[in-house]
Amino acid sequence: MTNKNQNTEQKLIETISKQTEIPSDEISLDTPLGELGIDSLSFMALIASIQVAFDVKITSKDMAKIYYVKDIIPLIKNE
Repeated sequence: MTNKNQNTEQKLIETISKQTEIPSDEISLDTPLGELGIDSLSFMALIASIQVAFDVKITSKDMAKIYYVKDIIPLIKNE
C-alpha cells in the first residue's frame, strides 16, 4: 500500500470519527457503517463531510453502494 493510499484511508477514518464521535482506532476499512450507528440522516451528514474533506462529489447512485467504510475509498480517490 502506498503512502498516498494510507493517507487517504486515515483521513477518511478521521472524518468518520469526527462525524460519529467514535475514536478512529475503533474504525477500520472493514467496519460496516451500521455498526457505527449511522442512520439515513447521519449518513447524509457524513457524505457531506466527506465531500468537503476530499473535494469530491458523491452521487446518490454511488451512495447506494456504500455499506462498509472501504466502499467509500474508490469514490474519493482522485486517480
